[in-house]
Amino acid sequence: RLDALESKGGPHTVREVTAIMIPTLPESADIKPNEKVYGLRFFTSVMISRRELLFEATAGQDRGTRRCFAAIRRLAPEMPPEILRQRMMLTLMFGLSAGASMEAAAKDQDVWKNLWGQASARSNLADTMAGIILAPISDETLALVTQEPSSR
Repeated sequence: RLDALESKGGPHTVREVTAIMIPTLPESADIKPNEKVYGLRFFTSVMISRRELLFEATAGQDRGTRRCFAAIRRLAPEMPPEILRQRMMLTLMFGLSAGASMEAAAKDQDVWKNLWGQASARSNLADTMAGIILAPISDETLALVTQEPSSR
């Protein structure tokens, strides 16, 4: 998806990048009644609880994510590198968690229609992910960035 954006001269905004970072999942109606779909929930759980294991197991296979992060670095407003790094990781975790939620909801039509089945859901998710990157940095956070880790 990033290749497609780049072939058209983009991406031009953080929002364009976050839109392609949303996990690609089938729609609820596309999942067969007895089909077991757990991959993204498992991946997200391992990323949250055993990050080092995940990075070891997927070494070299995260080129797309790294390219998206490079585009975000280029497009994001100027901010301390520590803050941008944190925000990119929070954006990734949020997007994966939302994808895991979509995966789980796909088996329950009531849950699906109340959130992921709404026309605005995926677009709003991309907006929210971009908002994590683009939100103003508070004075409190900026003051903490300049401190040494041992004095926090």
